Amino acid sequence: MINKENQKKFWRIFGCFIGILVFFLAVLIGMIKLSEKKWDSGLKQSVQNVLDEKYPDAWTVGNSIPLNSPFSTSANLFEARSNDSAEKYYAIIIRITTLYGHMPAVFVYNNAKGAEFIGYSAVHGRIKKLLEENYADSSISYWLERLPSVIQEAEKVERSKK
Repeated sequence: MINKENQKKFWRIFGCFIGILVFFLAVLIGMIKLSEKKWDSGLKQSVQNVLDEKYPDAWTVGNSIPLNSPFSTSANLFEARSNDSAEKYYAIIIRITTLYGHMPAVFVYNNAKGAEFIGYSAVHGRIKKLLEENYADSSISYWLERLPSVIQEAEKVERSKK
């Protein structure tokens, strides 16, 4: 039989347990929120580096645009501006499968010109040369066809917020 003393002890222990769980959950959420901005700025710099390697001083990467798709866990979309024209471009960094595992690939998209593969981020030297020689990779072709629909969906979400 449960008496009042055991019941009070149970609720005290249960309350402490729930309090500890809430505290750790709050700390975890706080750390995630604090690191989001740093993560976005790191990806933005990575995209800028890839664009600068291929086309020196030709591109400026702007603000991050939220992706409303399942790809948002392995991709990030940014506004981009070509220094040669005033057209609206998007730069996207997305994790794709290559011969050497998953690599972050950078694409540039414009509504008029479509998607263009720029290069791989965080790859240098011999592996970069081997990956670029395998340009006819089926995963690159897949993303060149798939990116317009992903970006158009992000544009719809962006317009609906304004």
